Amino acid sequence: MDTATQRKWDAASRNFDLFSYGDDQRLGPHKRELFAKIRGETLMVAAGTGNDFRFFPPGRSFIAIDISEKMLERAAKKAATYRGTIDLRQMDVCQLEFGDNTFDTAVTVCTFCSVPKPVAGLRELYRVLKPGGQILMFEHVRSRIGPLGVFLDLMTPLSHASVPISIAIRWGTCRRPGSAFAAKKTFTSTSSRQSRASRIAPHPRPKISRQ
Repeated sequence: MDTATQRKWDAASRNFDLFSYGDDQRLGPHKRELFAKIRGETLMVAAGTGNDFRFFPPGRSFIAIDISEKMLERAAKKAATYRGTIDLRQMDVCQLEFGDNTFDTAVTVCTFCSVPKPVAGLRELYRVLKPGGQILMFEHVRSRIGPLGVFLDLMTPLSHASVPISIAIRWGTCRRPGSAFAAKKTFTSTSSRQSRASRIAPHPRPKISRQ
């Protein structure tokens, strides 16, 4: 497990709900719309403090993982109020403790801009998805508005160096999902928002070179 990332998120857990409140209110309807596409055995990556559990369709059973024990402690309270079953587990997305072809759906919410090795994490999701499985991604992307995109490029290293990573993410300064992922030919977006977050349509289990 990546202990450095774990420590960052443990520290960020104390104020995470405060900094995420505005985005939760603004983006909640879009998350609910995306999560309505969930089917079958489902894995949620980076559960955080459980803020997104309320947007899940009721009556389902999920496994939700996070690298941070402190995040999961907070998420447990929200999981208890969900009208269904949520099994919380501490785990690194780059080292998933599941067998091949386990899940029908994988869900990520503003996750991969904070994964130090995002392609490794995506390869793990590919491995645990069943043939014909889908990944539902609600992720940060670089703004398509020229000056704003340049501003975010400049702010990304500064924000990561000077503020907790959770705050940097909420500022939308992470840009990796819209660039590195496409370059690696892992997942491609068919639907996006020109804001700090992007709704990425569900995709079939992608073909990834196992080099």
